[in-house]
Amino acid sequence: MIKSLEPYNKKLSPDTWFYAKRCFLALIDTLAKHMMMMRDAFFHELVTFLEAAEQHGKEVQVVIPSGPHDTNVPPPDKNNVSYEARLLKKMLLKLRE
Repeated sequence: MIKSLEPYNKKLSPDTWFYAKRCFLALIDTLAKHMMMMRDAFFHELVTFLEAAEQHGKEVQVVIPSGPHDTNVPPPDKNNVSYEARLLKKMLLKLRE
């Protein structure tokens, strides 16, 4: 079980999300290339983790602005862990079909 980030409200930060997201993207890439298959239990654990990240990551920014005129920052509704967790979950569900 993925419980390393519990309690999420204390351990979920931009840094931890950055590294977790990289792992998820590498896994999605591998699955898309049909290089490996996931068991149903593992898939369920991933989706459960992403749902928890979506629930607790609404206030955690993904991109921290470097200054007041930083143009590389996404809009506020897309600059949080919750939004990215939904995208990753959508990708996993699409691959599962």
